[in-house]
Amino acid sequence: MTELLWALTALAGICIGYMAGRTERRLDDARSGNDMADPVNHPAHYTDGRIETADYIESGRYSWWLGNAIKYISRAGKKDPAKYGEDLEKAIWYLERAAAWERLGKKKRPRRISADVYIVDKCLTGARAQALHLIEDAVCVPHHAATDIRVRRLFASERLFEAAEVLKEGVTDGE
Repeated sequence: MTELLWALTALAGICIGYMAGRTERRLDDARSGNDMADPVNHPAHYTDGRIETADYIESGRYSWWLGNAIKYISRAGKKDPAKYGEDLEKAIWYLERAAAWERLGKKKRPRRISADVYIVDKCLTGARAQALHLIEDAVCVPHHAATDIRVRRLFASERLFEAAEVLKEGVTDGE
């Protein structure tokens, strides 16, 4: 019983610490003029409670499919009340896709499609094509190129920030 109380106390401390940090970030955003209801960075249908949907997804390190399922479950009826059912249908699609992926196992999963092939297939050019190449670079760092996980993570984060900057320039240039 003592161990259970200790675990619950520790969990409560983590939650309170998380919420305090989240509240502090919201206060910092308010002080700096960043609107928490910003439709791009903090959409209202994801920030309606104390925990933003992206923060919850990141804290659990969910897969892409599960993250999207959580996103649609969370926003159902909030972004557009008329699309409540459609949002839940999308969540179901992502959940079924995740389940199918898990059943395949690593050895039976489809081969990776290169950025070059995808870019040609989608007729992407300019900033969008460049960003996809940078994303591929970030994800596909050969293990022999950087044996230290910290070096690989640093390389990946630099490429992802670079991809974001390329897209920002594309938006500015009207690409």
